[in-house]
Amino acid sequence: MIRQLVSNFLDNAYKYTPAGGNVSLKMCIIQNSIEISVTDSGIGIDDSEKEKIFRRFYRIDKARSRKQGGTGLGLAIAAWIASEHRGQIQVFSKLGEGSTFQVHFPNGITSNNPKIVNYNKWDY
Repeated sequence: MIRQLVSNFLDNAYKYTPAGGNVSLKMCIIQNSIEISVTDSGIGIDDSEKEKIFRRFYRIDKARSRKQGGTGLGLAIAAWIASEHRGQIQVFSKLGEGSTFQVHFPNGITSNNPKIVNYNKWDY
C-alpha cells in the first residue's frame, strides 16, 4: 500500500511538471518516524485548494486534468493509505514553483543517527 501511495505522488508530480522540470523522491528514517517526500518543480497548488485536493474526484483545473489523464482518485487513495498506517500527509506548494507532498509514518525503530535515502532528481 505504501508503494501505491508513493506511486500516486510520483504520478501527479510527473503530470503537473512541465518538460525540463525536476521530480525528486526522498525517504528518511529519523528516530521514531519514517518520512517520504516527493518534490516537483511543477505548476504548484494555490493555498485555497490544498485541503480539497484529497477529496475523491476533485480536480483543480478540469480542462488540464482531462488532458493529463487520471481519475481524480490518486490523492484521495494516498490519504486513505496514510491514515490506515497512522501516517500524516503535508503539502508544501507555491503557484508556479512546484510542490512537495510529504508523509510521516510512526516507526518502531529508534536510531540516534538518521538513515537517509535520497534518490537523485529525475530530469525529463
